[in-house]
Order: sequence, then structure tokens, then C-alpha cells
Amino acid sequence: MKIIQSNNRDFEEIISKFKLYWRKKMNSISYRSLKIDEIKLSLFSNFDRHQKVNKCWRKDNKKWILKNISFTENWGPDEYKFLVKCLKRLYISAHSSEKTQLFYKAMGCIEAIEYNETLVVKEPYDCQLEYVL
Repeated sequence: MKIIQSNNRDFEEIISKFKLYWRKKMNSISYRSLKIDEIKLSLFSNFDRHQKVNKCWRKDNKKWILKNISFTENWGPDEYKFLVKCLKRLYISAHSSEKTQLFYKAMGCIEAIEYNETLVVKEPYDCQLEYVL
């Protein structure tokens, strides 16, 4: 893998140009809130999550470095199903203290149906909860 050194100023300049480009693009788009019953697989039927990637920014020793990293991001049905499931539920890895748990239960949280194993390993004493939106 070839590493392309860059400084934070280069990164900030690229981000600035990107923001300007997207501001112009986004002004032509109408936004509205979705209703929970609209969040279903068919919502993404015309969405093609496909991206060819050649370079990626990585933070290394507190500096952003642009690296030659090539791959193709291409979502299939499983990724969209997972997205729909996530959009309908808020996952919470919450401290196990009595007061914290009382708060989350009072807010309507329940024990998570599926645990995020990464979070369980990182915080084994947390209670894995979810809130249905």
C-alpha cells in the first residue's frame, strides 16, 4: 500500500471545497420528515449504494494521511434490511447503575433483541437496550 503524505491544511481545503459543492447541490433538494411506517425496504428500491474507492483518508500519528486504498462499496439486500432495522430502533449500550437503568426504563427502553458484540466486549457490564422509534 502506497502512502501519500498530506497535511491538515490540504485536508481542510478539500473538505471546504466539498462542503461548497454539496451546499449548491442540496439547495435543489426538498426535505421532509419520514413517518415510521414509511421506513421499509421499498424506500431504498431506487437507491444504488455503489462507490468505487481509490484513496482514503486515515489519521496516523495525529495527522491525516491520504492512502491508496482501493475497493468497491456495493450494498446488497442484506445491507438495506439492516439499515431499515436500524432506522426503526435506537441501540443503547447503557451503564448498569440503578439510576441509569431507571431512567432508560422510564423512557421506554427495553432489553435489546440483538446485542452489538463489539460493544459487549468493550463494556461487558453495560446493559444493551433499544428504543423503538
